[in-house]
Amino acid sequence: MSILISVTEETNRQGANNPPIPKLYGVPSISLVRDNGTSATIILDGKRENEERIVSESYEAIDGLVTTGYTDSMVSLTQTNGELITVKASGIVEVYDNDSGKGVVRFRDSEKVEDTIYTVEETLSDISTLVPVGYKSYVVRLSQTGTNAPVPTIVVDELGWSAFSWSRFSAGFYGLVPTPATVTSKTAVFVGLNVVDNVGAVEMIEAYEIVGFIAVETSSIDSTAIGTPTTTTQKDDVMQVLGPTLIEVRVYD
Repeated sequence: MSILISVTEETNRQGANNPPIPKLYGVPSISLVRDNGTSATIILDGKRENEERIVSESYEAIDGLVTTGYTDSMVSLTQTNGELITVKASGIVEVYDNDSGKGVVRFRDSEKVEDTIYTVEETLSDISTLVPVGYKSYVVRLSQTGTNAPVPTIVVDELGWSAFSWSRFSAGFYGLVPTPATVTSKTAVFVGLNVVDNVGAVEMIEAYEIVGFIAVETSSIDSTAIGTPTTTTQKDDVMQVLGPTLIEVRVYD
């Protein structure tokens, strides 16, 4: 299994004052992701010692990116001297753009003690499209208050849905309607956190695709009435009980 995840590095081994930069990390080389609250620390499993990378994305956002279903693939790149190289995606530790607009790939070969550094013509953006995953995704963190529409913070948008607005149809019922209708029978929707125990009530969040749009429902059940019939009530102000709700939509090939 192999996968490259895209994150924004805040600090690295060169020092904490470097500006944030986008990077790709190879999941086979990640041994641990530590939750820092609104950010996370990625631990790269090195041959001699582990390396830490502090990134802007939260643990939940990274967890939404790391999924099963990926197959190892060969990635063909062009070195700056014109020489072609082909490496396994599972051996890629990290990828970033250097100051000259070239891509830098750190590759780990199980038979070598030291990692190999390649400077290539392909940029980080180019390389991110070379590892096939079988679907395109839209990952968003939603918050919602009062009678307002949900407010999205885009984590990943491979579907071009950032241009579309979320709507509130009624209390506890919201949706996103992309056009043209790219929501199909091959669409799957996932919620990062869907049940929250909140001071005498169980708050629930559901997300699903229906008739061409993505729907999100939030509701509440009285958890103090143990052993008696209870009523589920759709309500607002649920998404941010423990922070914005992470929603991932995948449209499979």
